[in-house]
Amino acid sequence: MNPSRSFSRRVTPYLCLVAGVAAFHRGVLFDPEIVIPWDLRAYHLPLAKVHADALKRGELPLWDPSTYCGRPVAANIQAQVFYPPRAATAWLARHAGIAGLRRALELELITHVALAGVLAFLLARRLGLTATPALLAGFAYSLGCYFASQAQHLGAVEGAAWIPLVWLAVLRNSFALLAASASAAVLCGFTPLTVATFLSALLIAALFRRRWLLQAAAGLAATALLCAVQLFPAIELYHNSVAKFRGEWAGTGGGLPLASLVSLVWPNYYNLFDFARYSAPYEYTLMYVYCGWFVLVLAVAGARTLSRMAAVAAAAALLMLGDSTPFGVALSAAWPDWLRGAIYPHHWLAPFSLAVSLLAANGLARIRGPRTAAAIAALAAVDLIAVGSGRPFNSQSLRDEPGVTEAALDGDTEALRTVRALVAAASPPWRIDTIDDSIAWMMSAPLHGIPAANGYDPFALERYIQARLQLARGERWGAYYQVERPDSPALDSFSVRYLLSRKPVPGRAPVAVAPGRFIYENPDAHPRFRVAGGVAGGVVDVISYEPHRVTLRVRSATGGELVTSEAHYPGWRAYVSGRETPIRHVNIAFRGLTVPPGDHTVEMRFEAPWIVRGAAVSAISWAILLLSMAFSKRM
Repeated sequence: MNPSRSFSRRVTPYLCLVAGVAAFHRGVLFDPEIVIPWDLRAYHLPLAKVHADALKRGELPLWDPSTYCGRPVAANIQAQVFYPPRAATAWLARHAGIAGLRRALELELITHVALAGVLAFLLARRLGLTATPALLAGFAYSLGCYFASQAQHLGAVEGAAWIPLVWLAVLRNSFALLAASASAAVLCGFTPLTVATFLSALLIAALFRRRWLLQAAAGLAATALLCAVQLFPAIELYHNSVAKFRGEWAGTGGGLPLASLVSLVWPNYYNLFDFARYSAPYEYTLMYVYCGWFVLVLAVAGARTLSRMAAVAAAAALLMLGDSTPFGVALSAAWPDWLRGAIYPHHWLAPFSLAVSLLAANGLARIRGPRTAAAIAALAAVDLIAVGSGRPFNSQSLRDEPGVTEAALDGDTEALRTVRALVAAASPPWRIDTIDDSIAWMMSAPLHGIPAANGYDPFALERYIQARLQLARGERWGAYYQVERPDSPALDSFSVRYLLSRKPVPGRAPVAVAPGRFIYENPDAHPRFRVAGGVAGGVVDVISYEPHRVTLRVRSATGGELVTSEAHYPGWRAYVSGRETPIRHVNIAFRGLTVPPGDHTVEMRFEAPWIVRGAAVSAISWAILLLSMAFSKRM
């Protein structure tokens, strides 16, 4: 056979898979006005900006002082700081600006979708299928329901890309490949998807490689050591954040509503393709489970001769429905609270989609005639692209949702310019908060550069949320509360000088007005750093204010308590004239320490010791794994 022709035949399936994903995401790839919607820009982009800015300074992104009066970043597993593709994206786009960084994240996501198709193709080949049926598996998975409906959840999409390789490692009885691929899934940072990945891998082992089940469990367990650099600080953050209360928030567990199954055969039944007309009483992105007509019919046919994979699909289907079934309710009640908060049943849609894709490939393998099989695979891909591409859950126009740029917030340039000028009167700048205004002011603080006293993050610090509950009503597991009591003295301790509202606040005169927005001043706001408790008070000058280090000059005749509006967290250490001084919580959530009489330099540094310890454990574990692989090849 001609070598060039042989190479072409081997490469063609991969090129087809990449082309299919490019066609699906053609709007995002080729139209600068089309973007991935919602959480990618609102949640992931600000974290990536903190990451990129830190790399620009030659640092790790340990701390973000602009949100929640300060929050840990590298410890937040959803920031994906230690996931190599994210680190590469942040490094390459560190000088690219907001739009360039957003574009880089979108390309990172789409690359992972293509990777999912390639790995599903290789998994199907491992199951003994020829190239054309395996190509269908790749199309069905990468263009199917999970990647189409969950595009906004960057960590979830990237984690789902690794599921085929995790399953492939189990089928190959490869401890090293399993540990490495499972580690990639962990570092993607979306724990609910990681749980589904690990449990589905054990199910694959039990059904296909029963004698290797214990080794598979050991390979998955080894990820705790390989990923220690992320897991150690993440566990510390979990215990200091509202995440530990998520079990209360989860209630009976959640999951896909039974009504979502209609979209298996009628994808637009609930007007999912026109967000303005959608009216079903369920979370929007949970209602699209379309796998494709061709794929569904072939999967039913393929289940006859691949019954073990059919069992995986059935189990995943039951689990993804969660509390929509009596089984799901009972299962959720059996989990401890800490685990229930980490399990979002609807993300079992990813293993379900992969299992159905493999069943469809097996069904296509039963069709005689290579040309007929190739035509069906192509039609299945066209069907999935035509139905799922360019829908509100995976595409959004900047004309409709302009988001945050260097010059505007939700398209409003005047408000952003006005607020920037107001907060800049102090150094470091005053903080802002909202009474009734866009959450973008809070979530996008790393983008627009205006410090915010609020935010939205499942890992919001527990003590900080307790402090915010002095300003609003809510539950202890909540992450975002606007100011309901603007007259509360507690607001002063946040150093919030300006409050934003889209409606007039009775009894208050705005200090500035922008189109559709009122800006109110809180003249009693405390400065970021002050001396309290001394008879004559004291003077605090800010020498330098950086994300991981603050240097002050404190002068006080009698000494006293240095009170800050900076969120406290384990890892912050203080030095008064070079001597370490304990930091304690003041005003519930903030850093405070005692300063003696006189003129002193006070330095506060964030040192994150659990990251250092975790890095040592990860480095040793990876070295052992790589050495064992090299040794086994020589034997």
